Amino acid sequence: MSLARARQILTRHYPERFHPEDIQPVERTGFSGALLLRMKTRSRWFCLRRWPAVMSVERLRTIHRVIRHVAGRGLECLAVPVASLSGESWVEEPDGLWQLEPWMPGVPDDADQPDVSRLRAAATELARWHHAAESFVEEPDSGQKRCAERRDDVSPAIRERLVMLLDLNRNLTALEAGLRGEPDAAFQNAGQQLLTLWRWRSDNVRRSLESASEVPVPLQYSLRDVWSEHLLFTGSKLTGLIDYGAVRIDSVTCDLARWFGSLTLLAQSRAAALEAYEQLRPLSPAESALLEPLEQSGLLLSGMVWLRRRYIERSLTGDLSRITARLQTMNQRLSPPVLILPD
Repeated sequence: MSLARARQILTRHYPERFHPEDIQPVERTGFSGALLLRMKTRSRWFCLRRWPAVMSVERLRTIHRVIRHVAGRGLECLAVPVASLSGESWVEEPDGLWQLEPWMPGVPDDADQPDVSRLRAAATELARWHHAAESFVEEPDSGQKRCAERRDDVSPAIRERLVMLLDLNRNLTALEAGLRGEPDAAFQNAGQQLLTLWRWRSDNVRRSLESASEVPVPLQYSLRDVWSEHLLFTGSKLTGLIDYGAVRIDSVTCDLARWFGSLTLLAQSRAAALEAYEQLRPLSPAESALLEPLEQSGLLLSGMVWLRRRYIERSLTGDLSRITARLQTMNQRLSPPVLILPD
């Protein structure tokens, strides 16, 4: 993607005050396949995003409405998309859907040694996000059902993960063959370690998901991709909560489980984060019971999906070294602790 193409999008579709003085490629693009560019106007920095081809206009419209609704309830850490000349918060071009959003300040915390004050700040903002999103109502012209009242049902993530487990077990032989011929040694090693963990953990994960599939929980719009890299801090304050491509109706526990799975947490740190969250948005016993099965299945399945994309679907894109590093992190969090015996 040339920077000239990005300038063309901005000058064609956005008011003059958003025309760029400078555009820079972002070294780290999203794992979803989205293209990100950083641009400066006279007033501030913005992010120009091109969504991957799987993003539809209907889905993006709903995501933007949810984000605007939540931001309108006082959350200042959200990157609310900018209106284009057409009045929409995105533009449609032959090469995909584009949007312009503020570049949010801050940096991610250290996922291996997270600061407790930052954990509490992030948990508080996440609870505020969920509380605000609970009142979101689909607008009539969206063609979808109104979702003002929180309803109880089985988490869609639980059902989907059970299907994924079955599918991946059917394809284990193909994944093993793909890894044997993998030219990238680091990815091969991480993938083989993950398969070992899969054989050891998948049955227990399946049983925990099956148990969770029998318990209804409150459902509402949730972020569903609260990874540590998506939480930006300035000092101890959360100043950026970014990347909304996974937003949809599910249990709020999905967000907590995804976030906890992206961190190396001591028990007391996890407890502090949950305490801060529940001061604003208490979890029901059924929601609390979902935390472990969602966290463990998320770690196990995320890596396996990358293997499936590489060796079966032939669709894995992005920086392979970054994907390998993420695989290694997931493997570490899935592995049993090493018991050191005294001499």
